[in-house]
Amino acid sequence: MWVVRHLKRRQTPHAAQPKSEYLKISTVEEGMFQVKNPVEPGLVVEYVKRVHSPDVHAISLTGGEPLFQLEFLASIMKALKGEGYKTYLETNGSMPERMDKIAFLTDYCCCDIKDETAGAAENWRRLVELELKTISILIDNGVSVFAKVVVTSETKPENVEWYASKLSRMDCPLCIQPVTPIRNYRPPSQRQLFSFTEAAAKHLGSDNVAISVQVHKFLGIP
Repeated sequence: MWVVRHLKRRQTPHAAQPKSEYLKISTVEEGMFQVKNPVEPGLVVEYVKRVHSPDVHAISLTGGEPLFQLEFLASIMKALKGEGYKTYLETNGSMPERMDKIAFLTDYCCCDIKDETAGAAENWRRLVELELKTISILIDNGVSVFAKVVVTSETKPENVEWYASKLSRMDCPLCIQPVTPIRNYRPPSQRQLFSFTEAAAKHLGSDNVAISVQVHKFLGIP
């Protein structure tokens, strides 16, 4: 868990079975320190209060995948809502049955649409359908939600158009994010990126398509 004007729960790829002995917390005033796991939701709220300021839009709950820790996540969200905070959940969208249990605690949500190039599942189209079901659940609960797809130099415009056609039926905006260069993944060229936005706008319109970047990378936030 890192606290830098907003608080995030950091998770490893093994987030379903966390084994970290300590929770890392970082604030501008106190720097980096550790707290022994497990922690109580009240501690999370305490640090949110410490760093809260008038310009904080919502409390971001991200990872890793927050829904792997459903019970703890729900406890935090209930506590935050009880204190009057807005919640902003980032999820990979692959577990609609879990989302169904906490959608009512969510104010804002960014839900992934995994591109074929992500290699996230053998049955890629089935995964996308699960993500779309998650988005549908969020919309039914009145959540302000948008989809995000990370694109690479190998992403196909026709796939982006397919995502957009599905999302248009739910009136859900789409953010297109160039991949951060890592391992064998390369970001798309400018021309490719614009071909993706054009493909998406055919179904969603220009008002519901945007390009996003990982701002924390530029700001140097872990």
